[in-house]
Amino acid sequence: MALDFTIEGEYGDLAKQIGLAIDEHWELVEAATPPDQFPMILRFRDYYEDASFTFQEMKALRTELERIRQRGKVSLPAVERLLRLCSDALAKGKGIEVIAD
Repeated sequence: MALDFTIEGEYGDLAKQIGLAIDEHWELVEAATPPDQFPMILRFRDYYEDASFTFQEMKALRTELERIRQRGKVSLPAVERLLRLCSDALAKGKGIEVIAD
């Protein structure tokens, strides 16, 4: 079971998807402190709840992920996957949907 981060395609289909395992998710959320500095990341703090990010929020989400990456306290592959997904969403003019399955 993974927490899926998706970008919707042009016709409502799935354009791109990545998954975060529960340990990757926990590590990322735990690193998002202080909470007031990571509101985007903490939006998906509950592994079993859906969340969404609009296109207008992509830059803020990417900035928070870059700050987490610079700290070096989390699994870089998970952060890198999310950063690439943010870049893809920005390039497509789309937001990201987070789906708990």
